[in-house]
Amino acid sequence: MSVRISYEVDQGAPQFWVGGVAAQYKLNKAVEIGASYVNDQNPIAKQGLTSVNATVKPDDKTTVIVEAAQMNKQLRDGSAARIEATRVDGKLESRLYAVRTSEFFDNQSAILPKGRMEAGLRASYKLTEQVRLDAEALHTEDLVTGAARDGVQLGAGYAFKNGVRVEGGVRHSKETAAEGTTLVQPDLTSVRAKVSSQIPGLPQASVSLEAEQDIKDSGRRMVALGGDSRLAGGSRLYGRHELISSLGSNYALNEGQERNATVFGMDSEYMKDGRAFSEYRARGSAIGSKEAEAAMGLRNLWTIADGVRASTSFERVRVLSGPATNESIAAAGAIDITRNPLWRGNARLEVRHGEDSDAVLNTLGLAYKLTKEFTFLGKNTYAANRSRTTDSKRVNELLQSGVAYRAPGTLGLNALAKYEFKLESDNGPADLKRAVHAVSVAGNWQPTTDTVFSGRYAGKLVRDRSSGLDTRGTAHLLAARVTHEIGRDWDVGAVGQVLFNGEGSGRQYGLGLEAGYQLQKNMWVSAGYNFLGFKERDLAGADATSKGVYLRLRMKFDERALEGMMNAFN
Repeated sequence: MSVRISYEVDQGAPQFWVGGVAAQYKLNKAVEIGASYVNDQNPIAKQGLTSVNATVKPDDKTTVIVEAAQMNKQLRDGSAARIEATRVDGKLESRLYAVRTSEFFDNQSAILPKGRMEAGLRASYKLTEQVRLDAEALHTEDLVTGAARDGVQLGAGYAFKNGVRVEGGVRHSKETAAEGTTLVQPDLTSVRAKVSSQIPGLPQASVSLEAEQDIKDSGRRMVALGGDSRLAGGSRLYGRHELISSLGSNYALNEGQERNATVFGMDSEYMKDGRAFSEYRARGSAIGSKEAEAAMGLRNLWTIADGVRASTSFERVRVLSGPATNESIAAAGAIDITRNPLWRGNARLEVRHGEDSDAVLNTLGLAYKLTKEFTFLGKNTYAANRSRTTDSKRVNELLQSGVAYRAPGTLGLNALAKYEFKLESDNGPADLKRAVHAVSVAGNWQPTTDTVFSGRYAGKLVRDRSSGLDTRGTAHLLAARVTHEIGRDWDVGAVGQVLFNGEGSGRQYGLGLEAGYQLQKNMWVSAGYNFLGFKERDLAGADATSKGVYLRLRMKFDERALEGMMNAFN
């Protein structure tokens, strides 16, 4: 079988460059890192996207993936982040994940739309060779409107020896409306069933039928039919058609928002370290709106020399019906250099062209080992977006540089001193021009194997010339944390924070407690509650400062895992 994908369009504009680069590098058996960058110089519309990723495998049962991306589109900057931890330990399989996209992260290839946050936990236990128990918890939130949904699901499945599998379960969810909105049916309790089977004579193909029904309202229901087939050479055909009384997810069945969706496509390996995909997407609703898109693209990895690896990717989304603004072309490229044991550098460029804007995203990174204990770390991220609608340009730039110290032994002091420069500008209707200089010093002191004291200072100087005004300000943050292990796999901690505004005239406090569980050696998941809290956009870093419940995933690396890692600022 052969697959060929081509696309040509003449937009009647001068010639321009489209380029991108991506790279993945395996530091050792436990750690792999990567980065990508795309830049589209189309004079009609420009766009950029930069991303970094890291995969950590502390053992053969556990995998942790961390990704971060930043884009510039329509003169607005957006960012996204994802963390996922999976573990397969005999009969038990589990997955913990969290994804967040900012209000202006408008990337059609992202797993979430812009301005969303989603976190969840899934677990499956194989009771016998034929019986499996499943559990899931999910939180999803619209960061723009404040609407949120929480849900839990319990289920069981039975696999027959002839390849047929039957599943059943119960689902409950509760929805919080956006400000100014009233929900008629904020709660849902439903029962669901699914039957899937291999196709006789085609062991690589399967079909499935799924249905769900609200136990209180017969009008709230969902029915879906899907199929999947794996072909020779690593290719895969897939498809799914869904009729659902829902807007957004299966946790939100709503009779007044009925819609249907169809997706089918093909993914194939057309060369070593190269894959091509083509996908058709269609959506419709009960009120008559219809959208259809065709997406196609390529992804490649390239080994240029020992210690030098690059990656490239390309994607084209063509609107067949619906808003033409959904059309886009994206390309990315990255390179990673690790030939010298004393230093490592990487670069990524990503460009995206949409019908109404163009964007570019670029990152540069460098790590240089000064001594056995000290390492210099530097990174610059530049994102720009030009909108044809408003004839304006938005630029976001973040420069980070610092020195990290790591104690030569297991116990002792580890520290990081860092300087950041952040620039935000928009000459369009937003009229934004803001610059921030920030410095911080953070350290961990471990006097014994079961106790860790942490401290952090951060300060900033801000100048904001947005909307014709010119203001200056300062702020300082002090934070302290203590963590103590209470057994082999559990620990407890307390954190206190103080934010000084201006010259110390105003103060805000943060105070919280947390408990953590060690999923695997040197990897913890922690849950905590801040009794006092505040919000600080520039100095908070990776700490949870807002009042309320929070979750965090912690990892501790040895010298081999840390060697050469480029993005250890946060």
